[in-house]
Amino acid sequence: MFILQEQQANLSTPYQTDDIDLDEITLVKVWWTIFKISSWKYLAHHPICSRYRNHTFKIGSLYFCVGCTSMYIGIVTMLILFFTIPMVFQEMIWVITTIPFCGFSIAILHFIIQPENKWLKAFLRLNAGIGIGAFVGLIFLVPNWWVRLALFVLLLTGYFMYGQMRGKLSNYEKCLDCPLHYANPPCRPKLNTEIKIMKLHQLLKQDLNRRKGQEHQTKTTSDS
Repeated sequence: MFILQEQQANLSTPYQTDDIDLDEITLVKVWWTIFKISSWKYLAHHPICSRYRNHTFKIGSLYFCVGCTSMYIGIVTMLILFFTIPMVFQEMIWVITTIPFCGFSIAILHFIIQPENKWLKAFLRLNAGIGIGAFVGLIFLVPNWWVRLALFVLLLTGYFMYGQMRGKLSNYEKCLDCPLHYANPPCRPKLNTEIKIMKLHQLLKQDLNRRKGQEHQTKTTSDS
Protein backbone atom coordinates (compact mmCIF):
# COMPACT_ATOMS: atom_id res chain seq x y z
CA MET A 1 0.00 0.00 0.00
CA PHE A 2 2.83 2.38 0.89
CA ILE A 3 4.63 1.58 -2.38
CA LEU A 4 1.45 2.31 -4.34
CA GLN A 5 1.01 5.67 -2.60
CA GLU A 6 4.66 6.52 -3.25
CA GLN A 7 4.24 5.69 -6.95
CA GLN A 8 1.13 7.86 -7.13
CA ALA A 9 2.96 10.77 -5.48
CA ASN A 10 5.61 10.71 -8.21
CA LEU A 11 3.05 11.03 -11.00
CA SER A 12 1.52 14.23 -12.34
CA THR A 13 -1.77 14.26 -14.22
CA PRO A 14 -4.57 16.80 -14.81
CA TYR A 15 -7.23 14.08 -15.07
CA GLN A 16 -8.00 13.48 -11.39
CA THR A 17 -9.99 16.68 -11.00
CA ASP A 18 -12.66 18.33 -13.10
CA ASP A 19 -11.79 21.83 -11.88
CA ILE A 20 -11.41 24.41 -14.64
CA ASP A 21 -8.89 27.24 -14.44
CA LEU A 22 -10.78 30.10 -16.08
CA ASP A 23 -10.29 33.63 -14.78
CA GLU A 24 -12.94 35.21 -17.03
CA ILE A 25 -15.96 33.87 -18.89
CA THR A 26 -15.92 35.17 -22.44
CA LEU A 27 -16.85 33.40 -25.64
CA VAL A 28 -13.28 33.42 -26.95
CA LYS A 29 -11.68 32.27 -23.68
CA VAL A 30 -14.17 29.46 -23.11
CA TRP A 31 -13.79 28.09 -26.64
CA TRP A 32 -10.00 28.37 -26.42
CA THR A 33 -10.10 26.47 -23.12
CA ILE A 34 -12.29 23.79 -24.71
CA PHE A 35 -9.80 23.48 -27.55
CA LYS A 36 -6.83 23.22 -25.18
CA ILE A 37 -8.52 20.63 -22.97
CA SER A 38 -9.56 18.41 -25.88
CA SER A 39 -6.53 19.03 -28.13
CA TRP A 40 -4.48 16.22 -26.57
CA LYS A 41 -6.69 13.68 -28.38
CA TYR A 42 -5.95 15.23 -31.79
CA LEU A 43 -2.50 16.81 -31.40
CA ALA A 44 -0.70 14.95 -28.61
CA HIS A 45 -2.38 11.57 -29.21
CA HIS A 46 -1.35 10.66 -25.65
CA PRO A 47 -2.72 11.85 -22.29
CA ILE A 48 -0.95 14.93 -20.88
CA CYS A 49 0.62 13.05 -18.01
CA SER A 50 4.11 12.68 -16.56
CA ARG A 51 4.15 9.05 -17.73
CA TYR A 52 3.98 10.30 -21.33
CA ARG A 53 6.47 13.15 -21.02
CA ASN A 54 8.74 11.49 -23.59
CA HIS A 55 5.86 11.17 -26.03
CA THR A 56 4.91 14.83 -26.35
CA PHE A 57 6.34 18.25 -27.21
CA LYS A 58 4.92 21.33 -25.48
CA ILE A 59 4.64 24.45 -27.62
CA GLY A 60 3.02 27.28 -25.71
CA SER A 61 0.01 25.81 -23.96
CA LEU A 62 -0.49 22.99 -26.49
CA TYR A 63 1.01 19.52 -26.60
CA PHE A 64 2.01 17.68 -29.77
CA CYS A 65 2.83 14.03 -30.40
CA VAL A 66 6.61 13.56 -30.78
CA GLY A 67 6.29 10.74 -33.30
CA CYS A 68 3.60 12.18 -35.56
CA THR A 69 4.92 15.75 -35.46
CA SER A 70 8.44 14.63 -36.37
CA MET A 71 7.17 12.35 -39.11
CA TYR A 72 4.97 15.03 -40.71
CA ILE A 73 7.84 17.51 -40.58
CA GLY A 74 9.98 14.94 -42.39
CA ILE A 75 7.31 14.35 -45.05
CA VAL A 76 6.75 18.06 -45.71
CA THR A 77 10.49 18.81 -45.73
CA MET A 78 11.17 16.03 -48.23
CA LEU A 79 8.34 17.13 -50.54
CA ILE A 80 9.58 20.74 -50.45
CA LEU A 81 13.06 19.55 -51.40
CA PHE A 82 11.62 17.30 -54.10
CA PHE A 83 9.79 20.13 -55.85
CA THR A 84 12.35 22.90 -55.26
CA ILE A 85 15.54 20.99 -56.11
CA PRO A 86 14.51 18.84 -59.10
CA MET A 87 18.07 18.40 -60.38
CA VAL A 88 18.81 16.27 -57.29
CA PHE A 89 15.54 14.67 -56.27
CA GLN A 90 13.91 14.22 -59.69
CA GLU A 91 16.68 13.90 -62.25
CA MET A 92 18.93 11.71 -60.08
CA ILE A 93 16.61 8.71 -59.84
CA TRP A 94 18.92 6.70 -57.60
CA VAL A 95 18.56 9.37 -54.90
CA ILE A 96 14.76 9.36 -54.78
CA THR A 97 14.64 5.54 -54.90
CA THR A 98 17.24 5.03 -52.17
CA ILE A 99 15.78 7.41 -49.59
CA PRO A 100 12.49 5.48 -49.12
CA PHE A 101 14.34 2.25 -48.33
CA CYS A 102 16.46 4.06 -45.75
CA GLY A 103 13.40 5.76 -44.27
CA PHE A 104 11.33 2.59 -44.02
CA SER A 105 14.31 0.71 -42.52
CA ILE A 106 14.53 3.38 -39.83
CA ALA A 107 10.76 3.09 -39.22
CA ILE A 108 11.17 -0.66 -38.68
CA LEU A 109 14.14 -0.01 -36.39
CA HIS A 110 12.05 2.44 -34.38
CA PHE A 111 9.30 -0.17 -33.99
CA ILE A 112 11.79 -2.82 -32.86
CA ILE A 113 13.82 -0.86 -30.31
CA GLN A 114 10.91 1.31 -29.01
CA PRO A 115 13.17 4.14 -27.76
CA GLU A 116 12.08 6.00 -24.64
CA ASN A 117 14.31 9.01 -25.26
CA LYS A 118 12.20 11.78 -26.75
CA TRP A 119 14.88 13.19 -29.04
CA LEU A 120 16.01 9.81 -30.36
CA LYS A 121 12.38 8.99 -31.09
CA ALA A 122 11.95 12.33 -32.87
CA PHE A 123 15.09 11.72 -34.95
CA LEU A 124 13.99 8.25 -36.03
CA ARG A 125 10.46 9.37 -36.90
CA LEU A 126 11.79 12.42 -38.76
CA ASN A 127 13.89 10.15 -40.97
CA ALA A 128 10.95 7.81 -41.45
CA GLY A 129 8.91 10.82 -42.59
CA ILE A 130 11.63 11.78 -45.05
CA GLY A 131 11.41 8.26 -46.46
CA ILE A 132 7.65 8.53 -46.84
CA GLY A 133 7.98 11.94 -48.50
CA ALA A 134 10.52 10.52 -50.96
CA PHE A 135 8.18 7.62 -51.73
CA VAL A 136 5.38 10.09 -52.48
CA GLY A 137 7.78 12.00 -54.73
CA LEU A 138 8.62 8.75 -56.50
CA ILE A 139 4.92 8.27 -57.23
CA PHE A 140 4.91 11.61 -59.06
CA LEU A 141 7.89 10.56 -61.19
CA VAL A 142 6.49 7.25 -62.42
CA PRO A 143 5.08 7.71 -65.96
CA ASN A 144 2.55 4.85 -65.94
CA TRP A 145 -0.69 5.52 -64.07
CA TRP A 146 -1.12 1.87 -63.02
CA VAL A 147 2.36 1.85 -61.46
CA ARG A 148 1.46 5.05 -59.61
CA LEU A 149 -1.71 3.40 -58.37
CA ALA A 150 0.20 0.30 -57.27
CA LEU A 151 2.74 2.41 -55.36
CA PHE A 152 -0.04 4.42 -53.75
CA VAL A 153 -1.83 1.24 -52.65
CA LEU A 154 1.48 -0.09 -51.33
CA LEU A 155 1.95 3.10 -49.29
CA LEU A 156 -1.55 2.86 -47.81
CA THR A 157 -1.06 -0.85 -47.07
CA GLY A 158 2.18 -0.13 -45.24
CA TYR A 159 0.52 2.63 -43.23
CA PHE A 160 -2.39 0.33 -42.31
CA MET A 161 -0.08 -2.54 -41.35
CA TYR A 162 2.03 -0.26 -39.16
CA GLY A 163 -1.10 0.89 -37.36
CA GLN A 164 -2.20 -2.70 -36.83
CA MET A 165 1.22 -3.68 -35.49
CA ARG A 166 1.15 -0.83 -32.98
CA GLY A 167 -2.34 -1.74 -31.82
CA LYS A 168 -5.39 0.36 -30.97
CA LEU A 169 -4.29 0.98 -27.37
CA SER A 170 -0.70 1.94 -28.18
CA ASN A 171 -1.34 5.60 -27.32
CA TYR A 172 -2.67 4.59 -23.88
CA GLU A 173 -0.37 1.66 -23.07
CA LYS A 174 1.17 3.36 -20.03
CA CYS A 175 -2.31 3.86 -18.56
CA LEU A 176 -2.93 0.11 -18.31
CA ASP A 177 -0.54 -0.47 -15.39
CA CYS A 178 -0.64 3.06 -13.96
CA PRO A 179 -1.40 3.22 -10.19
CA LEU A 180 -3.50 6.36 -10.77
CA HIS A 181 -5.90 4.23 -12.80
CA TYR A 182 -7.10 2.75 -9.50
CA ALA A 183 -6.54 5.80 -7.30
CA ASN A 184 -9.24 7.78 -5.53
CA PRO A 185 -10.19 9.79 -7.48
CA PRO A 186 -9.07 7.71 -10.48
CA CYS A 187 -7.29 9.10 -13.52
CA ARG A 188 -9.63 8.82 -16.51
CA PRO A 189 -8.29 11.03 -19.35
CA LYS A 190 -11.19 10.64 -21.80
CA LEU A 191 -13.97 10.82 -19.21
CA ASN A 192 -12.36 13.72 -17.37
CA THR A 193 -11.93 15.64 -20.63
CA GLU A 194 -15.60 15.12 -21.54
CA ILE A 195 -16.74 16.29 -18.09
CA LYS A 196 -14.67 19.47 -18.32
CA ILE A 197 -15.99 20.23 -21.80
CA MET A 198 -19.58 19.73 -20.58
CA LYS A 199 -18.93 22.15 -17.72
CA LEU A 200 -17.54 24.75 -20.10
CA HIS A 201 -20.57 24.42 -22.38
CA GLN A 202 -22.79 24.93 -19.33
CA LEU A 203 -20.83 28.07 -18.44
CA LEU A 204 -21.36 29.36 -21.96
CA LYS A 205 -25.08 28.66 -21.74
CA GLN A 206 -25.37 30.36 -18.34
CA ASP A 207 -23.44 33.39 -19.58
CA LEU A 208 -25.65 33.61 -22.67
CA ASN A 209 -28.82 33.47 -20.55
CA ARG A 210 -27.39 36.13 -18.23
CA ARG A 211 -26.65 38.43 -21.17
CA LYS A 212 -30.11 37.89 -22.61
CA GLY A 213 -31.62 38.74 -19.22
CA GLN A 214 -29.58 41.93 -19.01
CA GLU A 215 -30.58 42.95 -22.55
CA HIS A 216 -34.24 42.26 -21.78
CA GLN A 217 -34.04 44.27 -18.55
CA THR A 218 -32.32 47.17 -20.34
CA LYS A 219 -34.94 47.14 -23.09
CA THR A 220 -37.79 47.04 -20.55
CA THR A 221 -36.27 49.95 -18.61
CA SER A 222 -35.81 52.07 -21.76
CA ASP A 223 -39.38 51.37 -22.93
CA SER A 224 -40.82 52.45 -19.58
